[in-house]
Amino acid sequence: MTASRNSRRSRSPGKAERRASRRWPRFAAVFAVLIIAPTVWWAMSNDTARVCRQASELLATDPNRAAAMLEQAVADAGGDAPDAQLLWTRALLAAGRPAEALGCFSLMSNPSAADPKKLLQLADAATSSGNLLLARFSLEAIPANSSDRPAVLHRLIALSQQTGNVGPVMAMARELLTLQPDNAESWLAVAQAEEQQMELHDAVRSYGEVLKRQRDPERRAFVLRTLVRLQVLLGEREAARSSFEELTTTTALELADRINEVLLLRLEGETEQAQQKIEEVLALSPDNMLARETHGTLAFNRGDNDTARRDFEAVVRDQPRNKQAHYKLAQVLLRLGHQDEAQKHFQENRRLTDISTHILKLQASTAVGTAEISRLHELAAAYAQLGQLETATRLRESARRLVPVDQ
Repeated sequence: MTASRNSRRSRSPGKAERRASRRWPRFAAVFAVLIIAPTVWWAMSNDTARVCRQASELLATDPNRAAAMLEQAVADAGGDAPDAQLLWTRALLAAGRPAEALGCFSLMSNPSAADPKKLLQLADAATSSGNLLLARFSLEAIPANSSDRPAVLHRLIALSQQTGNVGPVMAMARELLTLQPDNAESWLAVAQAEEQQMELHDAVRSYGEVLKRQRDPERRAFVLRTLVRLQVLLGEREAARSSFEELTTTTALELADRINEVLLLRLEGETEQAQQKIEEVLALSPDNMLARETHGTLAFNRGDNDTARRDFEAVVRDQPRNKQAHYKLAQVLLRLGHQDEAQKHFQENRRLTDISTHILKLQASTAVGTAEISRLHELAAAYAQLGQLETATRLRESARRLVPVDQ
């Protein structure tokens, strides 16, 4: 009997053996997850990378095919393939499908996790194709602590200026300056922002900081031209003369430089020399309205009202939305006793000035969504009233691209 029981024990598995046999399937499952799943993931990732390489080569020649390949690669990866999604968006842009490109980018669950440099590439492609909303989204997806932050800020500043939204420009320019305090382009961004906000004394100082750091002759010439204009406007005779003299040794003078020289000579009290110079400019370019207006201003200052009237009337005929010319013409008409006619030009000057002031307010405001679309349309209408039709068209196009894809 005892032998029989022992025999049964030897044939029947014990509790420990049964537990071990139950653990084996679980162990096998864990083994599959730890060993097989990474292998599958690696294979899928490697395949996605291969498709991205192939699609990159097709971007310029067959973007539609590249987009189809990348769409399938993203689907095969379960929708989680940031590099492929970014490249897919670029392919749609290259294929002339901007709405689909914007929709494709919006499907990314976490674009900030993508490679910042690839986001920069997408932003540049979107800017080149005129899809400024997608460009902005791409740039804003790059984390603020990224080493590419300066490049992001430079592009965001340019986009803000292009869309007439200068409100955030100053803050971005100052952030750029904290990141690159010795960079000439950072100082230039600050200087231009200050000039846009009519902080002219600050702008002059910042342009001076640019010159301390900028060695490229063409870039220096650009800054010097701006400095001469602003310093003359502010009445800074000695500084303007110094900037102009350096400009003459840096580059060949342009027509606008010659006109600024006339204004500088006038500021210095050299009226005869200024008159001689402006006559030379008009002999070279008789249809240049800035030169004609300057000629009229010199005539007005010396009391030659008839010449001043002819010059200002010529400018107003050619540039009916030139508010300064309307004001100057009104002044000389008052001198000549034509009060009713003068009042018409004073009124036009005020109307144009009000539009310009409204533009400055719209540029400084910040809005999102439909409010931003309305702001852009209102800004476009204001620029159209000033005759700046190209700017108005560009702003309307920016507004159109802000309309949601499903509308």
